[in-house]
Amino acid sequence: MASHPRRFSDTDPLYDAEHEDELLLFLPVFVLSFLLDAFLAEQRLFGARTVIVTSASSKASLGIARLLAARGVDVTALTSPRNAAFVESVGSYAGTVTYDPGRRASHGASGFRRRRR
Repeated sequence: MASHPRRFSDTDPLYDAEHEDELLLFLPVFVLSFLLDAFLAEQRLFGARTVIVTSASSKASLGIARLLAARGVDVTALTSPRNAAFVESVGSYAGTVTYDPGRRASHGASGFRRRRR
């Protein structure tokens, strides 16, 4: 009689079959966010006072922003104008900077706009 190989669900006490899709989607992202937060903490943020998180509406960016903010780090979001309201509604970012995706930066010109909270 052949035995089946052990699965993640056999050993994880927090596993819930009803939420398997969410677990598969978010667990790797959380691990990435956790490792980035731990690395930045170990390096004392490389002396920075503010961390700018690019692609601020992505799952990985939301995770790292949440962890950094929980440690009292000033976190600024960099996102498109289309995603700015969502990013601000999350509550992890101290401020938001949007960029103009249709504008190319040239010497002395910037396509970035700071949004006030």
